[in-house]
Order: sequence, then structure tokens, then C-alpha cells
Amino acid sequence: MMLLHSRCLHRRQLQRAQELARQMGAMLVPSEDAAACVIAERARADTLLYTGDPVRSVSLLHRLCDTCHANNLPLECLQAQLALAQHHQHAGAVGAALPLVLACVSTAQQLNMDTVLASALLALA
Repeated sequence: MMLLHSRCLHRRQLQRAQELARQMGAMLVPSEDAAACVIAERARADTLLYTGDPVRSVSLLHRLCDTCHANNLPLECLQAQLALAQHHQHAGAVGAALPLVLACVSTAQQLNMDTVLASALLALA
């Protein structure tokens, strides 16, 4: 479903992307699969960004980061932080994105998360 959502965003089919994001969120129970819930919330945030609402998108990702941190989900927290940095960058707030990316680089190195580290370095570049 995530691939279909990404495809709709790429093709600028925003109504369909919003519906898919809603469906992904509705199918999940937060206590059962935290990683899938993070993916669904990220899809909602991406849709908000593409529909021209970067403030709500960033707000949603801030809450997602806090939730992941509170539930001790390090990988999901890093992914949410990277998404937050990318959304800040798209919104034109590069100064807010830089500390997030640097924190992701540092944490990914400490936890030996090479894929997240590579994504963070790419975002930094």
C-alpha cells in the first residue's frame, strides 16, 4: 500500500494519496505493530506536504518522533527524525533541518544502523 501511495504522490494524484494514507492508518492498531504505524503516519505527513500544508506535516512528524522516543523505538525514531528534517528542508527551514540530520548521523553511527546512516548522509549532502 505504501508503494501505491508513493506512486500517487509522484503522479500528483493527491486525493488518491490522501485516501490511501487514511486507509493505512485505519487498518492499524498502534499497540500491535509500531513500525507499520510509523509508516502510516509518515504517509500522512508526506501527503500533507504535497498538498501544500508543511506546517501540519512538520507538526505531525514532531508528534511521531515524540511517540517513537517514548515507546523506545530507536529505528523508527531515526526514520521519523529524517523525515522531519526532509520536511523542514522542503518547507524552506534548512536551519531547522540541519541539527536533526546531524543527530541522526550521530545516533545511527552509535547504533550501527548503516542504512539510516547512509540516508542521513545523503540528506546532509
